[in-house]
Amino acid sequence: MPRLIRSGEPPDISSDMKTFLIYGDTGCGKTYALKTLPESMRPALMLDFDRGSRELNKDPSWGTFVQFDVTDPKGKPVMFDQTKSFLEELAQNKHKDVVDLNEIRTIVVDSITTLVKAAQDRTLQYFIDNGRGGNSRSDRNTPPTQAEYGMVAHIVEGLIRGIIGLNKNLIVIAHEASKVQDEVTGLSVAGPALQRSLAVSLPRYFDEVIFAKAEGKEPNRTYVWNTRASGMFVARSRHDLDAKIPQDFGAYA
Repeated sequence: MPRLIRSGEPPDISSDMKTFLIYGDTGCGKTYALKTLPESMRPALMLDFDRGSRELNKDPSWGTFVQFDVTDPKGKPVMFDQTKSFLEELAQNKHKDVVDLNEIRTIVVDSITTLVKAAQDRTLQYFIDNGRGGNSRSDRNTPPTQAEYGMVAHIVEGLIRGIIGLNKNLIVIAHEASKVQDEVTGLSVAGPALQRSLAVSLPRYFDEVIFAKAEGKEPNRTYVWNTRASGMFVARSRHDLDAKIPQDFGAYA
């Protein structure tokens, strides 16, 4: 049953959940900033698709990391299906001996860009194995068709909705893509490196869409989060924060 909440009434516990989509170029601090997770957001569970958890793993209080196979012994892609199965089992707390869902406060997806590639490989393999007529293909080397892109978007969105349904803080990390805006000036707009349909739809699921950036040179380099859009990048925040802040999750504690 839906719950109607009058102004001034205690909110549903799920309203305390924070959701972040953080994107940026390689080396801009996206994963490293996870070291700043406050106690209120720990322990965390990282779905480590990019194998980037080495620094975080040095801190025993941070949480748990899970990695997935890219392919099976026959070379068929399995990462996406392994992820889906793991999350279904997690929802049933079948991994309680290693990670107790009741204790986890934050789930991290690092990175959604790699996960989408895994979903694409899985989709193309499906049509190799099961396609008929116009939907058949012989390999994964040719670009996806519009129908295949549609299936990728559908299963990825479903996975993200499933994670949100676990009612934990969610941090999704993406690589950065740039789109040429003006052929004369060469100006471009930065955004998450996702297929077009997902780049439009996925940000709607998040309270914070943050553009991570490293500015300056060592030893004076600084790592910042941009929380408001400009003509050069996409960003959005539902919190009363400055347009540019240090990369520190403590700002949301």
